[in-house]
Amino acid sequence: MGYYTWYTLDIIKDPDNQEEDFYKALDEKTGLLHDFETYYGTEAKWSNWESDMKELSKKFPKMMFRIDGTGEEQFDVWDCHFCNGRSYYRKIQTYWEPFDELGFYISNKL
Repeated sequence: MGYYTWYTLDIIKDPDNQEEDFYKALDEKTGLLHDFETYYGTEAKWSNWESDMKELSKKFPKMMFRIDGTGEEQFDVWDCHFCNGRSYYRKIQTYWEPFDELGFYISNKL
C-alpha cells in the first residue's frame, strides 16, 4: 500500500558534468524525471527509493546527490546522501526544550 512522500533531489557534487546523463538514467529507472524538472520535486509512493538511488549512484560514482523526503505523517522529514553506491540517511530530530519551572513562576507572578 504505502503512502505519499514529497521528494526533492539536489546534486551536490558533479565533477564530470554528468547531470544530463544522470537525469536520463533517473527517468529510465523511475519515470519521475518530469516531476523533478518541472516542480523541483515530486509527490509519489516510491517505496524502493533508497535502493533505486544507490543503484543510480553506482553508475555515477563521482557524483554526490541528496534526496529529501517529507511524508504524510508529522515529523516524517528526512534526507539521504548518496555517492558511489553508499548512502547516509538522517531523520529530523525533534525535542521539547526543558521546562523552566522557576522562570514560569517568576514570569507569571504566581
